[in-house]
Amino acid sequence: MMNSWPLPFLDSLLPGGYCLDCRACCRFQEPHSDWAPPEYTPQKDPAAKPGEACYACPQLDRPSHHCKVYEQRPLDCRLYPFMILRQGEEVSLGID
Repeated sequence: MMNSWPLPFLDSLLPGGYCLDCRACCRFQEPHSDWAPPEYTPQKDPAAKPGEACYACPQLDRPSHHCKVYEQRPLDCRLYPFMILRQGEEVSLGID
């Protein structure tokens, strides 16, 4: 049985300004990226230039690079730059 609990104490591991400066998170090279939160399927970004990540989280407002659900974003997003890696029964922690 999986437990679910609210995480109000876990706002973010990085300051907001850092996240907005980087512009790499929420964008992916492939639609099934390990970095994409499992709650959302990345969508093709028609504005992507050659060499840029061409998929983006559907909750990313591309012009402003702000998350549309920031206050309710998934745990995977709150943990960035860490990533929960799930493979079968094994769970580990990765870092970008």
